Amino acid sequence: MNRFVHHNLTRKWAIKEGYSELQAEKIARACWDFDWKKWFKPWAHFTICGAEIFSFLFFRLALAYRSERFLGYAIHTKQDAIGHGLIPPWQHRKLFPAIDSWQEISSAKKRKIEQATRQILKKAYPCFLIGE
Repeated sequence: MNRFVHHNLTRKWAIKEGYSELQAEKIARACWDFDWKKWFKPWAHFTICGAEIFSFLFFRLALAYRSERFLGYAIHTKQDAIGHGLIPPWQHRKLFPAIDSWQEISSAKKRKIEQATRQILKKAYPCFLIGE
């Protein structure tokens, strides 16, 4: 996925799920910034490399530490797991050059990404209410 999904849509969906503007921006920024964390490439971006497991682990860390950063990472890995599907990391750009383009993916995949993102945000929301 690209910045439009990882930052812009994530921020929009976080606000819709009740997060403050500041929280939504922190979550979205972390979601987008995750692409620059080289030590997680390609493992946390592809289903066959464990993206779903990373998403679960980051989600647990987000709750444990009440961390928007870890919540953004959990969302990023989930979005990529859905967006990239079962494509191997060494073939995704060559075989599917538009794989990270929101405009090019199917409407069914778009719905799945939005639903999964909002589900993560909804599950975490009570944790982020404390002390807000």
